Amino acid sequence: MDRPRVAAAVRGMLDAGGACAHVHATTHQGVEPTGALPHPTPPHAAIAELVRAYLG
Repeated sequence: MDRPRVAAAVRGMLDAGGACAHVHATTHQGVEPTGALPHPTPPHAAIAELVRAYLG
């Protein structure tokens, strides 16, 4: 995937303050961290619901 090109296209589709999540195959589940993360844990249940709603 051409990340800069996709990011530029998606940015133009987002409302102010909006967000985009790229979900590919089963990678949206991630792996369990072995230590502290620098950011909050992803909202896995909300992501799974989006996948079900849009992809079945």
